[in-house]
Amino acid sequence: MKKAIYPITDDICFKYLFRNKKILTDLLNSFYEYIHETKKVLDLRVSTNKEMIGSNRRRKVFYGDILVYLNTDEIASIEMYNRFGDREYKKSLAYLTRIYSDQFEEGEDYSKARRAISINFINGNYQPHNFFLVNTYGFVNEFNYGSMENGEIKMYTVRLDLVKYIVYNGNETRFERWLRFMKAGSLEEMEKIAEGDEIMEQALRYMEKFLNDEKIREQYDMANDALYYAKMDGIEQGKAEGIEQGVEQRNVEIAKKLLAKNSTLEEIMELTELSEKEIMKLKEEY
Repeated sequence: MKKAIYPITDDICFKYLFRNKKILTDLLNSFYEYIHETKKVLDLRVSTNKEMIGSNRRRKVFYGDILVYLNTDEIASIEMYNRFGDREYKKSLAYLTRIYSDQFEEGEDYSKARRAISINFINGNYQPHNFFLVNTYGFVNEFNYGSMENGEIKMYTVRLDLVKYIVYNGNETRFERWLRFMKAGSLEEMEKIAEGDEIMEQALRYMEKFLNDEKIREQYDMANDALYYAKMDGIEQGKAEGIEQGVEQRNVEIAKKLLAKNSTLEEIMELTELSEKEIMKLKEEY
């Protein structure tokens, strides 16, 4: 009997696995190879569930799944979306443009801008022309499709629903193998895909640790229960804002429970969308 697993396509599992620098570096290098870019990531700095904008500003605070600072002079937002519609597209675009604009300090020369990219792993086809496994979007001339810039801002969508059409053979790219690993429905299937590969076997051990750690699974289940009820509340209200407010409130409740269990600040930040300042305020109240 196959052992069921929490899917890597789930937000929390995704962040848990790819916060590992070695694993994420390998995934990104396989991605660049797949899209025929010669650059190579040798090192990176990973930030999960961190604010993309200071809370002292009177604007919306954005959180991303994984924010990566690459030694290729790029800043990348890596997101997992099990649903990707118009709202999610606009959310991703807001993340991307905020990342690009927030890299400048006051008075800093714009010519020093780092390239900002978002890599969105999605299920489904957002637009009719979004029919490749990897789709690329940027600024183009609508008349002749020439590029206006050198890719300072780019959005990629990776269609996970097309992975089932990938036929394993000797010509399979490493990126395609990673996608099959991410879509695996059991540990046995993951083991088969990862067999003989050091990095993927390490990723498999991470997933096994996730499954066998009672504390992690408890936090996972609480977070998913919160998301479910928040979505139900949002549907009843008929507003997307209701979903966001519900998720925020549930994250506060989760954080309180984790504080009561003496979870670390890093663990709470990892599994909720709360900043250090917000958690410390809850701790004082608690």
